[in-house]
Amino acid sequence: MKEKITSFVAYGLAGVTGVVSGLSEFFTELSINEVAVISSIFLTAITTAINWIYKHRTLKELKKIKRLRGYPDLKDLNEKINGG
Repeated sequence: MKEKITSFVAYGLAGVTGVVSGLSEFFTELSINEVAVISSIFLTAITTAINWIYKHRTLKELKKIKRLRGYPDLKDLNEKINGG
């Protein structure tokens, strides 16, 4: 079992080293402003994804709580009112 873990860690670190060396070559050709723009776009995308995930989870929990308390589902209620 130890060999598997050691092997996994070794290959993982080798992969990280390869990625970092590739990125360092890429970033040495860019100015500080270009690196800042690229990193801000990347971080904005990550932040948006994280916010969407937590919002989705929150809405899912709220729907669950409403069902448990006996509140009607708005979609069903709208269909009943509009006859559709």
